[in-house]
Amino acid sequence: MFTIRRSAIAAKVAPLLVAPYISGTKDHAALVFQLMEANIDLVVFPGQPLEASMIVDQVRSAGGKIETVIGADVLAADAPPARMIAATREFLVMLPWTGREFGLSLTPPNPPRPAEHLLAVAAIEIWTSAVVHVRSLDAESVSAALRKLGSTTVVGPVLFDDKGDAVVPSFLPHVWKEGRWQVRR
Repeated sequence: MFTIRRSAIAAKVAPLLVAPYISGTKDHAALVFQLMEANIDLVVFPGQPLEASMIVDQVRSAGGKIETVIGADVLAADAPPARMIAATREFLVMLPWTGREFGLSLTPPNPPRPAEHLLAVAAIEIWTSAVVHVRSLDAESVSAALRKLGSTTVVGPVLFDDKGDAVVPSFLPHVWKEGRWQVRR
């Protein structure tokens, strides 16, 4: 939850409401009142699926509607609670990027990562692309080209930030569709 608040502050978007709740509570009337009073339409839950579904269901029962619920991977149960789906327009769960979006085979451990050899192939593709672009093996020239160009690789597009770090997804939003969690498109 701290990361979300910190990201919102960095984006100069203050959260309308930061309202913790006690795990195991069945009656969330006070929280429901706060959510409705602030006209909240997006809620981020770091907690359990049952509690999250109880809260949005109680908002719906009180005449409100939470448009979007975003949760951590803990909310990615085998199947989301039916009342969570019924009580919100969109239920997103942030799950680790696996590379499947690019048809990659995966290797353990959890969270799954693209096969190591494909990452090596991507690194070679990126470096080769930069070398060809600058027509030189000069490290500074190649480095500048990497930051400027980015590259399309076997693991998808890869860009680099000003520090030279690769900008690749670590988590992607998933929705429950056709009986399984799928990347939101």
